[in-house]
Amino acid sequence: LLPQQQADVLLAERRFFVQQPTADDPRSGVLFTNGTGTGKTFTGLGIIKRFEMMGKGRILIVVPSQQKVTDWKNEGQRVMVKATPLKDTNDIGENVVVTTYANMRDNWRLQSEPWDLVVYDESHNLSSNAQGTEGANIAAHELTTNKPGWNQQRKWIQAELGPRPSREDEKAVTRYENEAEQASKRIQYRADTAPDTKVVFLSA
Repeated sequence: LLPQQQADVLLAERRFFVQQPTADDPRSGVLFTNGTGTGKTFTGLGIIKRFEMMGKGRILIVVPSQQKVTDWKNEGQRVMVKATPLKDTNDIGENVVVTTYANMRDNWRLQSEPWDLVVYDESHNLSSNAQGTEGANIAAHELTTNKPGWNQQRKWIQAELGPRPSREDEKAVTRYENEAEQASKRIQYRADTAPDTKVVFLSA
């Protein structure tokens, strides 16, 4: 890595693992806004490599396009980071994976996976709607980094169990409610036992 990229990796590592978190600043995220062409991809890969060296190897890279998926996979090989592209909205892969914002939005398994680190390339895509309001990317980000609200938990349950049965079928409704309660407990357990997910935002 270039000296500035090395300095950025060190900055992230100190923020995540050395500096003491506070109520106002849990030190769980860092934003890099270095200019275009300064090698933010390698800053991100350097941080990923350090996480792997510390045994924190469950890492998600989110990018805006399939071409960027290929770019991160290829650039990762230069620093011995194997970033595996996800195949579809049912794939969560293993270790370090790379996918698009679109897949992150639509892949509930990805959103419910406990991640050590999430890296967003061109992170302005998280809130890139014309209204400037919270969009689907932000909602998916909150789930992916282990902050599910009730509405998102309900979506997970529906994705896992399918549609609620008709009220006329009382046995099916009772069975569905029992399964939904168990699913809710699994979701809460997942949130309670998930790692302290760190987030890197890369944006020009």
